[in-house]
Amino acid sequence: MAVVERVEPDKRHKNRVIAYFDDRGSLSMTPSQVKKYGIAEGAELTGETYRDMWEEIGRGRARNSAAAMLAARPMSKSALRRKLEQKGYTDEINDDTVDFFERAGAVDDTAYAEGLSRSLARRGYGPERIRRAMKEKGLDKELIERNVDELEQDGFDTSVDKFIASRVKPPLDMAQRKRITDALARRGFGWDDIERGWRKSETN
Repeated sequence: MAVVERVEPDKRHKNRVIAYFDDRGSLSMTPSQVKKYGIAEGAELTGETYRDMWEEIGRGRARNSAAAMLAARPMSKSALRRKLEQKGYTDEINDDTVDFFERAGAVDDTAYAEGLSRSLARRGYGPERIRRAMKEKGLDKELIERNVDELEQDGFDTSVDKFIASRVKPPLDMAQRKRITDALARRGFGWDDIERGWRKSETN
């Protein structure tokens, strides 16, 4: 059982109130929700009613929160779920919210993975850096490998060639070569790609 300790106007949201409960929880509620659940100072709610109320109101809040996050930037399903978990929503609400936005087309891991991988490639990053960035965004391994494979078919050689050409200042010495090689490695290019790039550079 939960007891409503007090009810006050919500100063941040017009036409809403904040109900405070004896378990130190609080909810911002609309007039219709107040009426539905019989919210008034001193009112006693059964455990089932209290849980239903939190689920209903929490679900709406979670969707509003997710909509704001997705409006700011694209996200993977995993990243969105992680953000909702950090805000304290239940697993059931998190799953429902992610499913809702996936059905609406606002969350699409396939499209997000393709856009992210190609954006990183255009910025001159190599396969390992792209894999790492996509993993950090919560994308699954199969999607990551599929997109990196497609980029490798297009060829990372051009990116390596352009990077070397833009950095080399004749006469090339071992120290300069090492600096450029290290920079390419930090960008996520493998040693085979880097060596192939140097061979091309030396023959041009």
